[in-house]
Amino acid sequence: MGLLSVIKAQALKPFTADLRYQALNESNREIRVLEILPRSEGKNGTLACSLRVISLKSVPRPQYETISYTWGDPTPCHRLVVNAQTVLVPASAKLALQCVALEDRPRTVWIDAVCINQNDRAERASQVALMGQVYSQSTGNLVYLGESDEATTRAFSNLGSITIAIKRDMAAENVETLLELIYCHDKFQTISKPLALDLSTYCLDMLFRRPWFRRVWIIQEVVLAPKSHCYCGKLQIDLQEILDAAAWLKIWHRLTSIRIGAGVDNDGLEAAASIWQSCSGKRSMADMLSHSNEVHASDPRDRVFGLLGMLYSDAKIPDLLRPSYDKPLKDVYRDAMRHFVEVDNDTRPFALLRHKDDEQFGVDDWPSWVPRFHFLHGQFEGYSSLSKIYNTRYKQGKSVAGTTPRASTSLNSNTLPLPGINVDGIVKLSDSLDIRIWVVGGEYQDTVKFLESVTNTVSPDIDANSAQLARTLIAGVSLLIERSTTRDEEDLLILREIMKGHNYVDFKSRVECDRKSQDKLVRASCYYRAMLTVCRDRKVAVTASGHLGLVPEECREGDIIVITQNCIKPLVLRSMDSEHKMLGECYLDGFMWEDERVRLDQRSKRGQVDFRIT
Repeated sequence: MGLLSVIKAQALKPFTADLRYQALNESNREIRVLEILPRSEGKNGTLACSLRVISLKSVPRPQYETISYTWGDPTPCHRLVVNAQTVLVPASAKLALQCVALEDRPRTVWIDAVCINQNDRAERASQVALMGQVYSQSTGNLVYLGESDEATTRAFSNLGSITIAIKRDMAAENVETLLELIYCHDKFQTISKPLALDLSTYCLDMLFRRPWFRRVWIIQEVVLAPKSHCYCGKLQIDLQEILDAAAWLKIWHRLTSIRIGAGVDNDGLEAAASIWQSCSGKRSMADMLSHSNEVHASDPRDRVFGLLGMLYSDAKIPDLLRPSYDKPLKDVYRDAMRHFVEVDNDTRPFALLRHKDDEQFGVDDWPSWVPRFHFLHGQFEGYSSLSKIYNTRYKQGKSVAGTTPRASTSLNSNTLPLPGINVDGIVKLSDSLDIRIWVVGGEYQDTVKFLESVTNTVSPDIDANSAQLARTLIAGVSLLIERSTTRDEEDLLILREIMKGHNYVDFKSRVECDRKSQDKLVRASCYYRAMLTVCRDRKVAVTASGHLGLVPEECREGDIIVITQNCIKPLVLRSMDSEHKMLGECYLDGFMWEDERVRLDQRSKRGQVDFRIT
């Protein structure tokens, strides 16, 4: 998969003791490549190879292919002949080389297990900085998914059927590319087409569960390589066909049974669709890092380092982001966040803040404004970020009225200066929606309990606040990613009416979501699922001005809601003497959309506050 050796370096024992590496010239951008000799020249099934040094500055450009694979067990236990010497490599590296080796002619490749001296920490770091060029200057990328089985064979057959279906859908919509198909209505999130195709969801599920799809390094490997071709045992397929299928399944058919229930709904599918989006248009590093919970990294620092090659050449990597495996994890994430906020004016990663509890602030010296990206994948399962569609302030490069950016050169590196407007204070809070997924019917029971707590919190004005409450419980956005309407107020009333008369209703089993339907169960189901998406591990808040909000469950009465420089969504802060802690983003009804800016502009007349976030 490329560069996972960096991840596990400290745990590896030297496995190239008999192979003497020639030192690489950093200024000349040198790397090593491995020439795999024809299979016919190997003895007793052992691959024979030769290792040599090349320069990425050379003209004409050196010809080689990269190998993208998953390390798995890093134990060096399989023999490989390199420069007439027998060396040991991990099993996955040996299998990948065997799979791509040609029968009758040599093949020149770059593979990290052999081409980087794993026992030289300085070399590893310098080679990581070159990864963007290593992949972009190759003639192609060879993806090794592992060995094939019956399920994979059937999944590959399904991919062929999906390719035909994609062409059929494009013809029906009168577009020429999948990108046009998915974005043909401007808002790809709103599209939900019925899936009229007989697929083996189990086999597709098994394909996307292969470890390769969930490695952080594959994002830059695939995006930067001129082309990528997949090998799975003796099966072969163009990687683009797999990525197109993932995008088609996840986005174009985002609300069908293939994703809800026992269908293809796993991290690999999410990651593959995300890679498709990266290949289809330029994405900022902050945006890609915001999706890093979809992939795995054995060394969590690679959630940052593994994305650098897509945005910077070696010479242009900012000092705050430059790879160093001697740098503590906290400092890697902190410096990346500081770069996003202060250099790129990009605050989107704040959406990934997840504090385990409100006492966590005092547990360690981890800054409250820095997401723990390495925890996101499993520890906060079920917690969903708020929508990205609220307003256009960020897209237009606008700041909050009356705010100007501040530099942090005079502050401690763990402190982030953030100018903004103190919008409101929290005076009442409901219980949080904590779902007991291990209890049969627990989700339904916990939701009933949550709604009772919300009713008590908002009362005695619940009738007057019914429209505001209906918007707040879905954070202003419907299940189809559309702005909330008066219909949602009606749907909430229908939902509460149904829940009063039943001990249990399986709302989530209802797949369809038709915003025009008058069927009460369909309407209640759509609202219920939208509510669960955003309310889980959050509380409903009442502010001093009488507004309702949806805030992180760690919030307390007395916390404040602010809108800061370049933030699309409000933030909840807690005052700690002269400084503040950041609890995360929130929904504040009446302050989210562009046409509601007048309220924010009125608040801005109070003046800007220079928050010091620690």
